[in-house]
Amino acid sequence: MFIGEVSNITGASIKAIRFYEKIGLLTNVKRYGRYRVYNKEHLTLIQLILKAKTLGFKLAEMKLFVDDKKSRNAWDCIIEMINVKLDQTDIEIRRLKQQNKTLESYKKDISDCITLDSECSIEHLAFDSTL
Repeated sequence: MFIGEVSNITGASIKAIRFYEKIGLLTNVKRYGRYRVYNKEHLTLIQLILKAKTLGFKLAEMKLFVDDKKSRNAWDCIIEMINVKLDQTDIEIRRLKQQNKTLESYKKDISDCITLDSECSIEHLAFDSTL
């Protein structure tokens, strides 16, 4: 199938599909004259790329998958990528929870300062560098 049809089916823009090919995410794309001809495997891979992007994967990470799946089982590669992403999101969740806790503390300190002292100014508050 030609690039326009692939774009319509997957929702990926023609520009994105060409870019995926340029950076090596889509390989072995045949030519029919001036036209690229994509197969079912390309279609599936584009859909996988789009889903992975919504889950926070970068194109560079997906390129590692494409390169790695040449030497081992694709499922093993996907499971490993998911495990790495889960570790990264756990770290980010902990960081965001700490940030939220710090913001709540600052909010309380400011509210208390305003409530207890009508002359309260920013100099009266002790901000640390954790934010």
